[in-house]
Amino acid sequence: MKIKKLKKTIFLFLISLNCFADAEGLRQYLGGIINRHPNLAEQNLNKSSQEDILKSKKEKLWPEINLRAASVKGYSTLNKDAEYSEVTLSLQQPLYAPSRGADIDVEEQEILYQKFLTATTIDDIAYTTIELMLDVYQKNDHTNILEESIKTTSKNLSATKKRKQLGELTQSEIDLSDAQYLSQKTLLNIRQNERFQSKQSLEQYTGTEENISNYKDIIFSLLKEAKNIKNIEKSAKINQAKLNVNKNIKMYDATKSKHLPSLSLIARHGYNDRYRNSIGVEEETVLGLSLNIPIYNGGSISTASTAQYKKVLASRVKLKQTKNNVQNEQKVLLAQIDSLNQSIFLTKQTIKSLTKALKGIKKKQRTGDSSKLEVYNQEAKIIEFKHRRINLLYQLKQIQLRLLYLGGGLYARLTNAKK
Repeated sequence: MKIKKLKKTIFLFLISLNCFADAEGLRQYLGGIINRHPNLAEQNLNKSSQEDILKSKKEKLWPEINLRAASVKGYSTLNKDAEYSEVTLSLQQPLYAPSRGADIDVEEQEILYQKFLTATTIDDIAYTTIELMLDVYQKNDHTNILEESIKTTSKNLSATKKRKQLGELTQSEIDLSDAQYLSQKTLLNIRQNERFQSKQSLEQYTGTEENISNYKDIIFSLLKEAKNIKNIEKSAKINQAKLNVNKNIKMYDATKSKHLPSLSLIARHGYNDRYRNSIGVEEETVLGLSLNIPIYNGGSISTASTAQYKKVLASRVKLKQTKNNVQNEQKVLLAQIDSLNQSIFLTKQTIKSLTKALKGIKKKQRTGDSSKLEVYNQEAKIIEFKHRRINLLYQLKQIQLRLLYLGGGLYARLTNAKK
């Protein structure tokens, strides 16, 4: 009894190690595709550019230091040969600059938006990759059914030809077996071409020819969790709408801030010999405050503020609509999942019934109460329903993938997948 338990423990441990290796392989596979994808490179450049803009706006709050050196020679009514020189070092430090601060807030919000777009780009790449992988798995499953069927048909054909030599079967029965075999070979060739094209599409998109067969169980296991996603607040569509609201609010605040006064500290120290004939070299030191109060600008700021406030209201309405749309889409997808699960179950039961009936037909065929054509027709029905089940299964997987994507953070879910 203890040996049995030990064997079971070792077996489960080995399975868990294999699952961990598959999950890690999937992480590396997706990570490599995402890192070299041109869409992500473009998005990273956009984010970097926006960060540079933010940095330049923050620098406007730093002290501004200037050195002025001049040597002037000219003519004046008091001094026909006016000539003087000066050297001045000046400093200006914004103490209260609401419009500049508001501009920084707008840019910081834009950075958040760019980070969101980067995360969305990663999810988009992961979604398309998994979608293409599922298509490869589907085409491969269709091909496998026909390959297994042809093996059986080939054995039956050989046995049929031997029985013909013994005079047990007619030529028409041989021709029927040949026709079934050639028909299946033709269908197999079509399926193999479809599988090849599907693999080509995946490899072209991902830029790699890596074998993906080990990731199938991990992906299927993850997709089953789609129905457990209840919270839609992480949805990319909703987050984008929220960010648009916040961005419009910051832009509205920035527009309003142009009505507000600004205050700066001014310091200046310099030398000049403008009055060299009377007092010689003059030394000047200035320390003070500069206040700037907007009084009238033709109403342009008020008009811009009103327009921006309307954008805030519109984006809030859009957010509410987006939440409703995501909730409705989630409900539709969940209903489709329930419907497809039912269809898959019924198809599976039908295959069992048809397989059971095939055994009975084969028994009757051996006693002469049923023809070989009836056997072939029954086998064709079973193959047809197997293909139908595969189509339903992968339709379900695509909807589960869509539901996971709708819930947000698809790449994070994929890379944290456990079998």
